[in-house]
Amino acid sequence: MESTILRREPSQVKYPQPAAAAKRDYTAWGVGLAAAVISAVAYVITVRLHGVLLYVDSISHLEIARRVVSSTSPGLAQLGYVWLPLPHLLMLPLVWITPLYLNGFAGAIVSMGAYVATAVLIYKIAFRLTGRKFAGVVAAAVFGLNVNMLYMQSTPMTEALLFCALAAMVYCVQQWADTDKYTYLVGGAVAAVGGTLTRYESWPVLACLVVAVVFIAWQRRSGRMTAKIRWSSTQDRFLTFTVVGLAGIAAWLVWNWAIFGNPLNFQIGSYAKPSNWVSSGEPFIGNWVIAAKTYWYAMTDNETMPVLLLGAAGLVCLLVREWVIKRTVARTLPVLSLLVILPFFIASLYSGQRPLHVLQISNDLYNVRFGLIMLVPAAILIGYLVGTLQRVRPAMYVAGALVLVLVAGLGASLIRHDNVVTYTAARETLTSSTVVAQDPVVAYLKTHYTGGLVLMESFGNENIAFQLPSDELVYEGSYRQWLPSLKNPAANHIDWIVARCGNNPYPDKVCLAEGKAQLSNYTLVYTTADHDYRVYRLGK
Repeated sequence: MESTILRREPSQVKYPQPAAAAKRDYTAWGVGLAAAVISAVAYVITVRLHGVLLYVDSISHLEIARRVVSSTSPGLAQLGYVWLPLPHLLMLPLVWITPLYLNGFAGAIVSMGAYVATAVLIYKIAFRLTGRKFAGVVAAAVFGLNVNMLYMQSTPMTEALLFCALAAMVYCVQQWADTDKYTYLVGGAVAAVGGTLTRYESWPVLACLVVAVVFIAWQRRSGRMTAKIRWSSTQDRFLTFTVVGLAGIAAWLVWNWAIFGNPLNFQIGSYAKPSNWVSSGEPFIGNWVIAAKTYWYAMTDNETMPVLLLGAAGLVCLLVREWVIKRTVARTLPVLSLLVILPFFIASLYSGQRPLHVLQISNDLYNVRFGLIMLVPAAILIGYLVGTLQRVRPAMYVAGALVLVLVAGLGASLIRHDNVVTYTAARETLTSSTVVAQDPVVAYLKTHYTGGLVLMESFGNENIAFQLPSDELVYEGSYRQWLPSLKNPAANHIDWIVARCGNNPYPDKVCLAEGKAQLSNYTLVYTTADHDYRVYRLGK
C-alpha cells in the first residue's frame, strides 16, 4: 500500500532528462558561448551607432557608480535612495577608469554578462520543464535573438541585470521543487536578494515565489507525513526562503532610514516622488482600460505580436498539461510567478506610479522598455510549447526550427524598418527639449572649463554633469558641502556655478538659491540663447 501511495505523488513524477545533465551539460555551455558572441556583436554595432549612452538614465547610473569612488564626498552614501544599488555596485570595478566610464563600457559589461547568464538560465528552465534540451535551446534563442533585448544589453541600463536575477530566482526554486535540495532553495533566496536590490519589479515576483514555496512545501510527500510534521516542514522552508529572500528589501529600508531619515524615502523622497516623472494628465491614470492597453502595446512593441501569441499558446498548454491533467502543479509555479509583472505594471500605470508612453496612445515613446520584461516568461513558455511535441521528435524539431526562423525574421524586419523600439525611444531623447537645452552648455564647458569646483544640481542636468570631473562637482549629494555652497559659494571655494533658470522643465535649486549677494564675486560668462542656462565663474 505504501509503495502505491508513493507512485501517485505528484512530486515523485519522473521526467525524461539524464541524471548527468545537471552536472555536465555541454549544451548549456554552447548556449552561453553563442550568447556571448551575439552579445559582443550587438555591443559593437551599438557603439558604431553611438547608442550606448542614449538613455539619460544610463548616464545617471554611471554617474552614481563613479561618485562612490570619485567625487567631492566619495563613499557608499553616493548610491543615494532613488535607484536600487546593486547595478551601481557591479559597475565599481571598471567605472573608475575614465575612458570606460565616458564610453559607457563600465556599465554595459554588467548588462552583457547578465544577458549571457539569462540566456543560459532560460535554457535550463525550459529544459527542466520539458526534459528536452532542444526546447531549452529554442527558449534561449527566443530571448537571445530579440533585437530590443540586444540593444538593452549593450547599455548601462538595469533591465538585463533584472532579467538575470528573475531567471535565477525561478530556476533555483524550480530545481528545489523537483529535487527538494535545500541548496537550491537558499540559492533562489540569494538570487531574490540580487533581484530586489536591482529593480522594484522583482518585489512582486518575490511575493509570488514566497506563496509558491509554501504551496510546494505543503504538498510535498504529504502521504508520508503527519499534519504536525507537514506543517513544521512547510514552516521551515517558508522561513528559510523568506528571511533570506527579503533581506535585500529589509536592507534597503534600513539604508533609507539610516542615511536619509525615512525607510520609505525611495518612494516619497524629493527626487523619488512619482510626480517628478508622471504628469497628472496622463490618460492611463485612473483608467484601467487605457492602462492595460498602454502596457499591451509596450509588450507588442518589444516582443512582437507573434511571439506573444506563441507565449500565450505555451501558457495554455502548460496549464492544461500540468494543472488540468495534474501531472504536477508545483513545478510550474516558479515560472507562473513571472506573470505577476503584467498586473503589476497595469496597476502602476493606473495609480500614476510609473510613466509609460506608447505611440498608439500618447503619440510618443517613453519608458517603452518596461514591456521588455515579459520576454522572459514568453521565451520559457514558447520553449515549453515546442517541448510538448517531444513524442513526435521530427515535429518538435520542425516546430522549433520554424520558431527560430520566425524570431530571426522578426528581428531582421524590425532592424530593416528602423523599428527597434528601445533604440528608437532612446534616440528620441537626443531631440527632447531637456537634452537639447543642455547641449550648448556641454559644448561651452568642453572648451572653456579649465578646472575648479563646480556648483550645479545634477538632477535634470545629467548630461552636463557627465562632462565634468566627478571629483570637482558639488551637487545635491555632496555631503556637508551642498547647502553651505548654495548659501555662500565663494566661501566654499566654488569656482564655477551652472544654473538652470528657465522653465525647461523648471528652475533648479541653484538658480533659486543664488541671489545677488551669492553671485557678487562671480561673472556671468555664458548664457544660452533662451537664457534658460547660465554659467558663472569666480572673479570679475
